Amino acid sequence: MNFIVRASFRSLCRNLLLPVLGIFASLLQSPAQAEDTEIVFGLIPALSAEVMVQRYQPLALHLSNEVGVPISLAGARDYETYMHRVLEGSHFDMIITGGDFYHLAERRAGYRAIVRVDGPGVQAILIAAKGDTVASLDDLPQGLRIASVGELSLMYRLGDQLLREKGIMIGENATLVLTPSHNAAMHSLLSDRADVAIIAAPFFNRVRPDIRDRIVILGQSAFAPHHPVSISPDVPDEIAIRLTKAMLALSETPEGQSALEAMSFPGFVVPEPGLYDVMDWAADDLEGFLGLETD
Repeated sequence: MNFIVRASFRSLCRNLLLPVLGIFASLLQSPAQAEDTEIVFGLIPALSAEVMVQRYQPLALHLSNEVGVPISLAGARDYETYMHRVLEGSHFDMIITGGDFYHLAERRAGYRAIVRVDGPGVQAILIAAKGDTVASLDDLPQGLRIASVGELSLMYRLGDQLLREKGIMIGENATLVLTPSHNAAMHSLLSDRADVAIIAAPFFNRVRPDIRDRIVILGQSAFAPHHPVSISPDVPDEIAIRLTKAMLALSETPEGQSALEAMSFPGFVVPEPGLYDVMDWAADDLEGFLGLETD
């Protein structure tokens, strides 16, 4: 779904009590309506606007209280628009993204990771509808319709690597079915618009059991380093320190624990030095997909 998320905490709290249509109406505010003094938290549009607000609004509220600076949620209608906004350097003060795009934002716009999601990393999974003709990665037919949010997604490229190992090349002997979110990619299987979907493994774990029971996991990609939260060079050091401390201490308060539960994250840790250097290949890919000039 195309969306731009931009709202104050007060309006976000109010909107979560409104019907879905009311929520979406409030999300489509002009960026000019945001306060100049706030920290703008930019969310990549991997899920619908409603779901993104539900997942990250508790964190924004908690950080605002802990850090003492208003924090608003912002987004974009699609991955490409979001990424260009980040690289322009004037739209978002704080972002949470895959390690591939963080590495590119670090190179191009000076973002720096302050924390990362705790855990071994992220994986893409290949899924199909139960009872469909696709039952195993070892016997994939040509001509598959493969649903994904597209080439700009790390999950797509991790899944694409797995498919290539099995002789399936999207654009050659398989067709890409573009979807606006991981949720839409999964549901394209159930509506027979796709044969296989590439989605993030953590997303699948949050799917309702009655939907999950209709899906079979065909395979899992290799792990990539977990999502970092990074800040732009415009964020003052004092604010950066406060944000870091607050995020590392989320599990210590009921409000922080609620924020972690909303995001389905176990917590945050300080990223290891050089952790995202292994994403050089993926950042290089993104430069090509985004049409960026390289040295």
